[in-house]
Amino acid sequence: MTTSVHTVRTPRLQREWIINYTQGDVDLIRSQIIEGEALKRRWLVLGLILVSGGLVGTLMLLITSLAAAERADNARRQFADQNVSLSRRADDLQKTVDTRNAEDAERARAAAQTEESYKRLATSIVGNSDVSLSGGRFAQQVYRMGGSVKLESKPSEKLFRNWKVNTGSTSEVYSVVGGFLDGKWLVYSSLISRREAH
Repeated sequence: MTTSVHTVRTPRLQREWIINYTQGDVDLIRSQIIEGEALKRRWLVLGLILVSGGLVGTLMLLITSLAAAERADNARRQFADQNVSLSRRADDLQKTVDTRNAEDAERARAAAQTEESYKRLATSIVGNSDVSLSGGRFAQQVYRMGGSVKLESKPSEKLFRNWKVNTGSTSEVYSVVGGFLDGKWLVYSSLISRREAH
């Protein structure tokens, strides 16, 4: 369609142009306006879709981040609980080790005292013909040290017999026998009876 332009002379205005539009021109302008508005609406819908997609993505990212943070928090709490549990176990084990070390030290001290006492008794036994005073304690000491000892030289024959030892409210009887092996004298002591003293 073409737009027709007519020049009309009016008495008031000379040289003024008057534009006349036909129905076709009006329809064309209207269709162009409608297409422009439709294009704007399409762009608005596209923008709305993009914004909605961005919001959904952001929401999903936020939910994922919150879930990851909660998992990390749960893991941190679990590690903290394990740390407390391990600390308690370490403290308990340290107490056990300290107790056992103290017990070992006490046993070592008792063993040293027993060894010293035994050496004194062994010195008094070897080469002494009168063992009546220390024979019973010697028999008891040998029994407590495992039941046998080695001596460098032969003890008195009077040592080899049964010895009665009173310890508080208990009466114990030990049998002492001897032998010779690899150039040393072996003395064995066995507990043959124990009874409460009346």
